[in-house]
Amino acid sequence: MLILADSSPVRQVVVSARGDAFRWIDVVAPNRATLAALTEEFGLPESAAEDCLDAHQLPKVERCGDRVFIVLRLHVGPTNHTAASAYELTQSLAVLAGPHIVIAIARGGQWDRTR
Repeated sequence: MLILADSSPVRQVVVSARGDAFRWIDVVAPNRATLAALTEEFGLPESAAEDCLDAHQLPKVERCGDRVFIVLRLHVGPTNHTAASAYELTQSLAVLAGPHIVIAIARGGQWDRTR
């Protein structure tokens, strides 16, 4: 296994096996152009790309051929006692997983993957 960094400022190849047999790609705070590139390069469904831009996307699981698209909501900060909704306490994380690839798309800025 190799730890690699992609030249793009918005994504990072976290793990890659020899011969590109497996790739795990993190994408943080993507815009429409970045999601369009992911759609073209990796076959991210267009509906999934739209879901990645929606700050209020509810958790869900969808099958997309031989891949699965999952949206999770993760607690990402200290508890805010004045928060009026789950959206103020959580951030969406979308995951597209299939044979030989995992793409994790975090809508917001910093999030701690070690929790």
